[in-house]
Amino acid sequence: MKWLYLILFALVALVSQMLWLNFGALINFLKAHYTIEEDLAMLLIMAFPVFYVLLSINAGVMIDKKGYKKVITFGVILMSIGSIVRIFHESFWVLLAGQCLIAIAQPYIINGISKLVADWFPEKEAGSAVGIGTAFMFIGMALGIGLTPALVGPDGAGYHSAMITMAVITVVCSILFILGVKSNPNPSANFTSSGGLKEFLGLLKNKNILILSIISFISLGFFNGITGCLEQIQAKYGINADDSGMVTAFLILGGIIGAAIIPIISDKIKKRKIILMLAAMGATLLCYPLMTRSDLSLLYVLAGLMGFIFLPGYAILLTSSEEEAGKQKAGASTGLIMLFGNAGGIVVIAAMQMLNNDGENWMPAIYFCVAILALASIFSLFMKETFKKTA
Repeated sequence: MKWLYLILFALVALVSQMLWLNFGALINFLKAHYTIEEDLAMLLIMAFPVFYVLLSINAGVMIDKKGYKKVITFGVILMSIGSIVRIFHESFWVLLAGQCLIAIAQPYIINGISKLVADWFPEKEAGSAVGIGTAFMFIGMALGIGLTPALVGPDGAGYHSAMITMAVITVVCSILFILGVKSNPNPSANFTSSGGLKEFLGLLKNKNILILSIISFISLGFFNGITGCLEQIQAKYGINADDSGMVTAFLILGGIIGAAIIPIISDKIKKRKIILMLAAMGATLLCYPLMTRSDLSLLYVLAGLMGFIFLPGYAILLTSSEEEAGKQKAGASTGLIMLFGNAGGIVVIAAMQMLNNDGENWMPAIYFCVAILALASIFSLFMKETFKKTA
């Protein structure tokens, strides 16, 4: 049953990511539909990392104290309500309110992955289990970017029905999770904790957890930066918006495949550190050509390869943090990794925009991305292996 429970969790995680990026390819439509500026329309997307930074600590602590089933259930109910609110989208502010409810729910859902895996899976399967969960998250991102515009249509006629469709999907998957997932009845697998915020902050005193958090800050920051700015960067090399969107699609597709394969390899070889090192170093080498080439075929290959190598590092980060912190603190450790990662997303995007202050020259931002990935590679050299040899 543990694999069923994982899939049911993965479905609500997928939906959460899908709802986050529903409007990623609809910014111009939203600007025209509601007669608003781009910065206002972007709040529908940027609310998510902001709320994640604000609530990730609380979500992690609550998961450790109350158990992942209760906290994720709270999250999926809130997410369902938010998706229903979005149906009444005549006012932009109602739409934003629904999106904010979904954004608030996200850390209470996503941060539960390590605790659920720790509850049901032995360490020798932990990387594989988290990899499956993250693969579903990447699928959700791809659906959010690709499915919503197809449902809305070029003239926007399907906008209302798209919101209804998304709400139905959300409610159904939420009900499946609530009714289908159980905590492990074995008392020895009951890893709740009452340490609270003090315990959470105490994790930062662990050098390995701190290194993993810094790598998360850089890595997720870079991923948000490249997905948010790649279209503008590649426009300088003659790549139009549709083709740049396909490059991003290949990046995520590579991540889906990699997340389904590389964590399994990590479990088989009983190594986490080498996987994170290769992810960071591979992204460092691929970053510059991906951002500066104009050959579409080459860009598709580079994007797919980067996704395959780099994005599975997300699963390994989560697995390593849980292994280092211990099962009792799995929620807190995941919350910390996600807090740093989402904070990195905000900071890196802001830094890239600042470095491109004239709107024309993206080279300083490109060099910045290469530099921070190189820094992540260096930090990965200093982390200690987290996989226990006796597992």
